[in-house]
Amino acid sequence: MGRYDSSKYRVVPLVEAIKKNQKNFEAFLKTVEGLPALICPMEDEAYFYGDHEKHLKPSKEHLRNLVRYIAAKKFDRVSGAGKKREALYGMYGDVEREKAKNEAFACIDAVYDEPMLPKAWYIFEGATNPDIYMEGEDYIILCEGKWTESHITEKTTHLQGKDEQRNQMIRHIQGALCATDKKIYAFYIVDENCTYKEQLTAQAFAEQLENETIRIDEKEKKKILSAFYGYTTWQKIKEVLPLVQFLSREEIDRIKS
Repeated sequence: MGRYDSSKYRVVPLVEAIKKNQKNFEAFLKTVEGLPALICPMEDEAYFYGDHEKHLKPSKEHLRNLVRYIAAKKFDRVSGAGKKREALYGMYGDVEREKAKNEAFACIDAVYDEPMLPKAWYIFEGATNPDIYMEGEDYIILCEGKWTESHITEKTTHLQGKDEQRNQMIRHIQGALCATDKKIYAFYIVDENCTYKEQLTAQAFAEQLENETIRIDEKEKKKILSAFYGYTTWQKIKEVLPLVQFLSREEIDRIKS
């Protein structure tokens, strides 16, 4: 979270300003190029943000492919991971590694339909939590808000290597695709002065999709690409919603001093 918590100081004020307010909702959407006119949800349970974020599970196939990847990856000697995970890492030889991989598949199949995935030796990616998740009658809006961050997120706990990539926005969209058949509109909200806007374009997103360590089939890639709408900025939002209260860093510093 940090001192300048974008969820607290940007996301929450924004959603509170557009929640169940068609006029403000429309103004917000118009800051994102390509978004159509949509009907604002009028139920509280349609909005997930702040301390009540939506949990989106990765697909079962992704979890299985992660196990396949881990079971083929070279690891240095490790300890403290638990016997079954150490076996999957190859610490006890190929036969035990294959047995652990097959057991992991069976465990994933057994627990996947539960509301929440367990923290277990065979789970290598948990739920993803977009900063804003709004559900209309026939659509989902997903937003990832960045404010003081110096880059987008492209690593997870188990994909930390220099040549490994797991893009946060791709995770969000994949999770939503697993949860709903509704049309998905996904985009970033960033500071106008951030240094990575070139990474937020449709072209850059397509490249990020191709660079995912755990490969995605072409059919799913098309769905993910069709859900992505680039980015808007906090400054653009402030222009169309002048009454929304976004505290500056200086104001936050005074509060916290």
